[in-house]
Amino acid sequence: MENLEERLRKSLNRKRIDLIIDSLKGEPDSFSLLYSLIDSSDSKISWRAAWACEKLCVSRPDYFIPLQDNMIDKVLNDDTCMGTRRQLLSIFNCLTLRSPLRVDFLNFCLDHCFDPAYPCAVQSLCLKLSFKMCRTHKDLLSEFKSILENTDLELFASSVKAVAKNTRKAIPKIKFID
Repeated sequence: MENLEERLRKSLNRKRIDLIIDSLKGEPDSFSLLYSLIDSSDSKISWRAAWACEKLCVSRPDYFIPLQDNMIDKVLNDDTCMGTRRQLLSIFNCLTLRSPLRVDFLNFCLDHCFDPAYPCAVQSLCLKLSFKMCRTHKDLLSEFKSILENTDLELFASSVKAVAKNTRKAIPKIKFID
């Protein structure tokens, strides 16, 4: 792809991101370049590359399945900018997560569901991903349910409250075969 980094350096809108995504759909080599730009030292390029990846994931989740461990490492890295972290969490929200669970990623999500130091979008995604990971394990789901029940949601943004309330409603619908 012709000078992808320069395209990401310029101001972007959804239409331009869609043009980049359309040009990547059939080009795994170009995707590799885009994905590598998530590691750019320029936080704008990093965030915009992650944004493009998040939009690409909707139509090409197969590109991201083998990268799950690498993406988790990026999310857990303290040097990752918050916008990039949010986009990576959005990608995970679109994917079927691999088994076995990575405990460090589950712990990250559980620790940041209600962390006021993190933006409400990250908190909401951490809630969704925590539920996604816990829903297949009876003991983990029970622990997650306790966290939700013991959290005063009035302290949080509307988006976080909505995700937490919807998750609380969904938990009783999970059935395990004993």
